[in-house]
Amino acid sequence: MYCSNCGKSVYDHAQFCFNCGKKISGTYKETQNDAKLNQNEVNSNESSSNYLEDKIKSKSKVRLIIGILLFVAGTVILVFQFNFIVNVFNGPSLVDGQSLESQLLAGKIEDVNVTLPLKQGFVYPTGYTYTTTSNSTTDTVAEFYATLLGKHILIIRGQPNQLPSGNLTGFIKPLNSDLKEKIDVDFNKDQDLKKLTPYILPYMITNEGLFDMDEFWISLVGLILFLGGGLLFLRRISDPNDKKNITYSFLKQAGYKNISELSNEFLKSENGSIKLNKGYKLNHKFLYVEKFLSVELYPLSQASWIYKKVTTHKTNFITTGKSYSLVIHFKPKKVVQLEMSDEACNQQIKYLMLLLPNVKFGYR
Repeated sequence: MYCSNCGKSVYDHAQFCFNCGKKISGTYKETQNDAKLNQNEVNSNESSSNYLEDKIKSKSKVRLIIGILLFVAGTVILVFQFNFIVNVFNGPSLVDGQSLESQLLAGKIEDVNVTLPLKQGFVYPTGYTYTTTSNSTTDTVAEFYATLLGKHILIIRGQPNQLPSGNLTGFIKPLNSDLKEKIDVDFNKDQDLKKLTPYILPYMITNEGLFDMDEFWISLVGLILFLGGGLLFLRRISDPNDKKNITYSFLKQAGYKNISELSNEFLKSENGSIKLNKGYKLNHKFLYVEKFLSVELYPLSQASWIYKKVTTHKTNFITTGKSYSLVIHFKPKKVVQLEMSDEACNQQIKYLMLLLPNVKFGYR
């Protein structure tokens, strides 16, 4: 049967149209061709008793693949950051200038967390500082210095107006390209310094804290990907069919013998479904959603409490608008909240009240 107002299919003896919410004052019968098409769909659906099981399995495989990809990505990052991580855990290594010079020239840095003895009288200010601006106030947080390292020049990021001396502890990191360019320009302006430009090393020692280091955050991201991907992989391997999916939890509660019976029942009812927001579909028997990583099916027979939630939005204590949601509580402890217009929310509640007379509605 079909609604005379919008033409959508409605089940027999319906008092309200599930699509438009209008009271059924009249219907028109399906044509012979429509009946054949619908019967073919039902027959096809009935033969697909593994529909839900296959859907849940496919989503589980997607999560398995994502877990593997995250694990591999995390592993790659940790491998590239291995030297930094080891150096951080081992603490600063005491290095001499000649050894550090050789490492920096070769680009194969064994120790990124170092303590370097500075030669007295061989540390010079470059005239460049690092500043930050907050609330129209400019603060100098660091100053750059230069020191001789063998036959080369090493840039130091230190405290403002505090010429480094003695044993300098810090991290080795690439020299900022903008700073390198500025120093090169300054050196090239002076005939005596111009010949030293090629000897400026492309690295610097920085006094930045661990949390200020890009390498630290890259390593942390790698660790999160490694652990998260590994955990997701192990969970999917231990439960490849995703038997813990919420759909399975409703089987016994809703009185279905197995997932195939539930699948057949769902497919028979799917033709009368209407689309809600967030990908949810609702018909006279089920609330269903298929997401990128999961499938969830809620039998309406397990609904225990339904109400309209009204949220008032304010700016500076002035009401700027309201939003509405249809909230459905399912036994034992699952809640689904769907945002929609006030009118649509009222229509769905009216329909559900007729469909589910034993369910609690509203706040009474």
